[in-house]
Amino acid sequence: MNSKDTLSKAGTSVLIEPHYLPNLEFFAAIFPYADIVLDVHSHFVKQSWRSRSIVASANGPLMLIVPVTHKGNRTPLHEVITAENTRWRLNHWRTIESAYRNAPFFEYYSDELKKLILGPETSLHQINQNILSICLNWLGWNKKVKLSVSFIENFEGIDLRDHLESKVSFEKRPYLQPIPYRQVFGNAFAENMSVLDLVFCTGPEASGILQRSTMGFERLNNK
Repeated sequence: MNSKDTLSKAGTSVLIEPHYLPNLEFFAAIFPYADIVLDVHSHFVKQSWRSRSIVASANGPLMLIVPVTHKGNRTPLHEVITAENTRWRLNHWRTIESAYRNAPFFEYYSDELKKLILGPETSLHQINQNILSICLNWLGWNKKVKLSVSFIENFEGIDLRDHLESKVSFEKRPYLQPIPYRQVFGNAFAENMSVLDLVFCTGPEASGILQRSTMGFERLNNK
């Protein structure tokens, strides 16, 4: 996708697949848009942000992967459910708790997140939507979020489906220019972690930090 085309349509709605514990680039990409349409009818893609996220642990960035069951590579996302014959929910929560229990704002936000991760919901896209909703609330971003009702071929807005590739660095795309903030561990600054890292570490300052980390649309258009 041409970055100029993306930037020129700022202010319209955006179509994107729901991510698990979305990273900062995801929020930087959706920031300009008031209406977020989550595509749940396109195919589930393995090794994508749909079912994985990265948090900052004592040993460096650590990936969390949601195990899923699906019928094949062409399974629509809305049909994908989590594999419940594993302890992934408890493992994910224990990893998050271990990584952030000493973060300044962990106790303030953790109960709400814990209920979602350890909850009974098995639909992957619904888990992701629920997590997105609380993250937007934490950031104080007033956006309308809705699910696609069918497969969308031509979207009247910005189509970012499969644009935020997990195997390609965020530096190759025109959305996020991270501003360092104090993280839990004294390692080198870990860029583009899950938004949990930013929220647990900075609390009410998270929204402002993230907005300043979002590449300015006017600045990019003037290049």
